[in-house]
Amino acid sequence: MTNIKVIDAICGAGKTSYAIQMMNDFSKVGFGVDGELHTSEKKFIYVTPFLSK
Repeated sequence: MTNIKVIDAICGAGKTSYAIQMMNDFSKVGFGVDGELHTSEKKFIYVTPFLSK
């Protein structure tokens, strides 16, 4: 089953900062205790509205 996390709050509440930090945290690559290289298999879709000029 696929889990979907929706973040919704008022403007200025830090949604974008949270999303960027969360994606960066899950995207870290490094060596584990076993000495093997570990990478994240997580995938993200970031949807945001934009204002036209």
